[in-house]
Amino acid sequence: MNSAATPLGGFCRNVTGRVWTIRGRRSGMSVNHEAKSPFAGMKRFWLAFIVAGAAWAAGDPVAGSAGEIFRQGKSAVLRGDYVAATAWLERAIALAPRESDYHHWLGNNFAWLAATAPLVDKPALVRKCLAEYERALALDPANLPARFSLMNFYRRVPRWLGGGPERAGEQAEEIHRRDPLQGAYARAVLLGDEKKYAEALATLAEVVRQHPAYYAANLAFGRMALESGQQREAGVAALRRCLELAPSENDEGHAVVARCLAGLSTSAAAPEILARSR
Repeated sequence: MNSAATPLGGFCRNVTGRVWTIRGRRSGMSVNHEAKSPFAGMKRFWLAFIVAGAAWAAGDPVAGSAGEIFRQGKSAVLRGDYVAATAWLERAIALAPRESDYHHWLGNNFAWLAATAPLVDKPALVRKCLAEYERALALDPANLPARFSLMNFYRRVPRWLGGGPERAGEQAEEIHRRDPLQGAYARAVLLGDEKKYAEALATLAEVVRQHPAYYAANLAFGRMALESGQQREAGVAALRRCLELAPSENDEGHAVVARCLAGLSTSAAAPEILARSR
């Protein structure tokens, strides 16, 4: 039976793979599968069920379907528990290695780990992040959230670690080819990186005109208005619109919006507000 199809998959084999046992973390029990009783199979099944349930309740990434384990891993990323998220997401990938979203979120997790890791550990984590983003897109080239993550990777990572604005631009163009509205937003973000604010704001204004509920585009408009000092009133309106919308799991939250909105009240505060909003 495929281990991805059962909450007990992969749980019963010990580390060496030679002896089939079930070991309870809390009870310390051990049951050998060579038992002679005709009811041994049934006993083993129910004991495995109980132990697996206890492991799941304790937050141990050894039990559950790939989808359940993935959701636990993504939740851990979103709450900032990156070490636990690594275990959950790697387990989900072991069970379902061809799920693009699983690789995307493991890449996101490595990105956050790299941001908080000691300098000596950052390069290895950055390379792991890139490998997972590339794997996600190899599995599903139409996964636009993963493509945006790869674009942002290229924007923020130095060339010697695989980044660079040209590569970011290639991803923006691929996004535009697949979804012109999201592609226009991606292009505007890169124009902002180049300090071409007038062009970036004009592009974002058109995106928001076509889709007023586009949270990320509204936030980008407000942030660029704050950074550039241009179209400040429109920037305030865009940020206030953000506060009426629900951010997705890939968006920055309302706290960032509020800081940018506060910054638009005084140009002197802009550099400090921007630094805290990134």
